[in-house]
Amino acid sequence: MQIFFISDIRVVLVLVLAGVLFSLLGWRELRRHRRARRLRTALALLLFGVACLVLPIWSLTAHLLAFYSANRTAILLWLLTGAVALIVGLGGVWMVRDLRQRRAWQRAVRVMASGSATGRSTGPLPPAPGRAVPVQQYLQNLSPAELETFSARLFQQLGYRAEMRGGSGDHGVDVQLTNSFGGLEVVQCKQYRSPVGEPEMRAFYGTLVHSQAVKGYFVAPGGFTRQARRWASGKPIVLADAAVLAHLINQAGRA
Repeated sequence: MQIFFISDIRVVLVLVLAGVLFSLLGWRELRRHRRARRLRTALALLLFGVACLVLPIWSLTAHLLAFYSANRTAILLWLLTGAVALIVGLGGVWMVRDLRQRRAWQRAVRVMASGSATGRSTGPLPPAPGRAVPVQQYLQNLSPAELETFSARLFQQLGYRAEMRGGSGDHGVDVQLTNSFGGLEVVQCKQYRSPVGEPEMRAFYGTLVHSQAVKGYFVAPGGFTRQARRWASGKPIVLADAAVLAHLINQAGRA
C-alpha cells in the first residue's frame, strides 16, 4: 500500500524545505533585530515556516493512522519482533561486556596474588575468586594488611614503582609510589565497614602536603561519605572506592 502518490511526495518535500528555510530565516531575524518592524517581519517568517512544516506532518500522520487501521495486526507483530530483538541484542552486549570485565579483573587479581612488592614484608593474598564473585566482595573481604599489599601490587601492574611503608611510624603513607616521570605519589588504605569521613580525608591531605607528593590515592573499598567527597573535590586526591578499584583492576588486567 502506497502512503503517498509521487506528486504528494514532491509537495511534501517542497513544504518541508520551505518550512525549514523560512523558520531559520525568521529565527535568525528574531535574534538579530529588536525593532518593531523587523520583529513583525521575523515573526511572520517564523510562523509561515512553522505552518509549512505542520501541513506535511499532519498529512503524514493521517496516512499513517489509515495504514495502521488497515494493517494493525502486522504492525503490532513487527513492533513486538523488533522489541524482542532489541532486548536480546542489548542483553547480549551487556553479557559480553560483563564477561570481559570479569576475566580482566580475575587475570589482574591472579597476577597480583602471586606477585611481590618491595618494602615491608607481608603475607600472601587470598587466591583469585571464581567468576561469580564480584570484585567488590573480594576487596571488602581483605584484611587491612592484605588491602595494603593488594594496592601496592595493583599500582605495580599499572606501571608504578611501589614500596610498602605501612606500619608504625608510616606517617599515614601505606604505599609510596613513583610514577613514570619520577614524581612521588602516596597511597593510604582504610578497610572500614562504614564510609570514610571528612576527618580522615583532612588528615590524609596533611600527609600529602607533608610528603610533597604530587598526588594521593585514598583506597577505601567501603566508600566515602558525602562530606568527605565534597572536601576532597578540587584536590589532588583520588578517592578509590570499590567502583574505582574495579576500574583500575580492569586496566591492570589489560596491561
